[in-house]
Amino acid sequence: MRNEYNDISITYEKQVYDLFSILNNETNDNNISNDLNNDYLNDVDYDTKINQKYCGSNTCRFLFLYRPPEQETRANFHFKTITELAEKLNRTMVLTNVGQSRIGLCQQLPYNFYYNIDALQESFPNMKFISQADFQRWTRERRNKPDTSHIYININKNRKPNTFDLVEPYVEKLLKKECFSKFQLKMDDNMVFKNVNIGPMGLWRANRSSNLIMEKYLTTQLDMNTEVLLISHDLRSHLFVNKKNISIPYANHLIKAANKVANELNSYIGIHWRMETGMTKSAIRCANLLVKWINSTKKATKISNVYFATDYPIGGMEKAQSGTFHVVTKEQHDAVRVLNSSMYLNTWKSTNSLGYLNEFPELNKIIQKEFSGAGVQGIIDKLILTLSDYFVTGSEGCCRTRSSFTGKIIQARMAMMKNGNPRIKNIVSRW
Repeated sequence: MRNEYNDISITYEKQVYDLFSILNNETNDNNISNDLNNDYLNDVDYDTKINQKYCGSNTCRFLFLYRPPEQETRANFHFKTITELAEKLNRTMVLTNVGQSRIGLCQQLPYNFYYNIDALQESFPNMKFISQADFQRWTRERRNKPDTSHIYININKNRKPNTFDLVEPYVEKLLKKECFSKFQLKMDDNMVFKNVNIGPMGLWRANRSSNLIMEKYLTTQLDMNTEVLLISHDLRSHLFVNKKNISIPYANHLIKAANKVANELNSYIGIHWRMETGMTKSAIRCANLLVKWINSTKKATKISNVYFATDYPIGGMEKAQSGTFHVVTKEQHDAVRVLNSSMYLNTWKSTNSLGYLNEFPELNKIIQKEFSGAGVQGIIDKLILTLSDYFVTGSEGCCRTRSSFTGKIIQARMAMMKNGNPRIKNIVSRW
């Protein structure tokens, strides 16, 4: 079986995961011993020992959501709902790698670089989780390689709901495009590749009864004996109607970094301008409107500091801070010049909010790649905007007025205001 990953790569991924466990003060630390010198055992007994080492039982049953669709805010949402599915199937959830504002096994940073594993465990107290690095080690240490099946959850409105198709295996695509060459799984043309169609969202989220029908069908189809269940989907909403429709909290090291910036700025106005979806020809007009709004708010509140979050490439960056924002226009450049000539814009870069990550030489290459475009800075922006005294975002024509990114900020600020946080002076304003 082809495997492009060597022992050095695997050891490095494990070391990076352990580093962020320390930075996050994680208590949910699954330390797995490297000691297993039982070469005299037959293959079955040896693999049982390996399973006990990584899973705490004679058998392992993993669910691996290897590349949820969409960028970080929505990918977070998808990971949570598929974790609920893993819970219903009694499977251990693989904590997929992250990076470049995505969750995906091809990424180079561990799950706990973005997210709080302790908080995730608290939300799912009866579940087991395993890092991608340890899952990788498990596949390599097994003598009989783990049997694997692939499920694609479909929401095709043109197909009969609650039906499935067995499809031609596409193993080479998974090995090359989806980076499964990292692992030593039993992946061949005898694998089960199943497309399960649950129908459009309006059908199975109409009411609790219809959701239960979908849930029963889906979990029945996914109730397989295979050791590793690979999941792919194109969902755009939660699968299950329940009270767990919340995001996975961010990693402690990011919360700490955001709090540090907020405290240093003291009182400040937070601006979010997503330029990608705005009308290019209106960019300069929108910039002037924003300047007018900021000046008026500064005068009324006596607050002078401004924090600016945007998908525009700031601070000499070549790439935009969005994986889907590929062309920056002259009008957008001119709009940012208007802002810079009118006020000082604090940003994730100017505040050195993530500078502490440069203290670890072993991270330098992947961190610089992360900083070069869409990445962890989007999370830092979100956290700092959430803590701002006043939060403002664009109106119709200047940017998309509804997005998951701003929605999460608004949701968090509403909760903070409800709890009496004196810092929050408004929920959101539009310039």
